[in-house]
Amino acid sequence: MLCRPWGVCVSRDGHILVANRSNNRYYLTCTYSSTFNCHELYTFFRIEVYSKDGKFYHKFGESGQGNGQFDRPSGVECDSTNRVVIADKDNHRIQVFTVNGQWLITFGEKGHRVYDDTKK
Repeated sequence: MLCRPWGVCVSRDGHILVANRSNNRYYLTCTYSSTFNCHELYTFFRIEVYSKDGKFYHKFGESGQGNGQFDRPSGVECDSTNRVVIADKDNHRIQVFTVNGQWLITFGEKGHRVYDDTKK
């Protein structure tokens, strides 16, 4: 089930890859110290892979900041060597995977806004 798909591409072998930003999966984190305190609501972000005819094949990734984890993947592209390049929007980086979901490399970091004082 797709919820907020935010990027799609087709691999050289015909797999359809979708950056799925919500997938209707919300989780509540609860702690206990004499009473339950439930306070954090978050959602999983992942890449879903479908066959040429649109049948679900597999998924990879999860929410987080580590390699192979995402925070709002917002773009996905397959290159000429069949690698999957993903813009990991809120982690401020690019991640590269195989079509099967094996993490290959991560690069980039949060930048800083540059102000042009000459345009006043």
